[in-house]
Amino acid sequence: MKLAAVQRGLDHARAAKEADPGRAGGYHFLAVNLGLLARLEPEGALPRLAEMVTQAEEARELDPRFEQGGPLRVLGAVYTQAPPWPTSVGDIEEAVDVLEELVERFPAYPLNHFLYGEALMKMSDYDRAAREFEATLRAAPRNIWRLEGPTYRALARQRLADIERLRSLRTP
Repeated sequence: MKLAAVQRGLDHARAAKEADPGRAGGYHFLAVNLGLLARLEPEGALPRLAEMVTQAEEARELDPRFEQGGPLRVLGAVYTQAPPWPTSVGDIEEAVDVLEELVERFPAYPLNHFLYGEALMKMSDYDRAAREFEATLRAAPRNIWRLEGPTYRALARQRLADIERLRSLRTP
């Protein structure tokens, strides 16, 4: 069922690209659906990651404001979560740079803060990561965040607890 929905999403994204190659939406949603497919079929994920980056970069070039920084959000998430070179496209320093730009340009979208916090946590920058997770928790449940928020608020609370646990391990 989920796989069929993702396949439909891929088909629609490709059709949107073909219908209007000068608009960011088709590229962005192709990258998003490739990411969903990678999660559903992890054994084939690595080759899809480079294509996700290509599509997200094209969307960024066409309209970096699309979906409150959606192309930057995809790039940052891929760079954070993917294995690093030479295995794949992961690059935590690039992730932090992209996600920092994302949060600066689109501070009102809470998911941007959450993803930035994830990258900072991976870099062991716990103070800055905690601030981003706290920003995620402060966001009012409006628009799409009314639906996305509960999941990411729960994850943000877990990350804050993880940070406290990690800090306690470092304190003599």
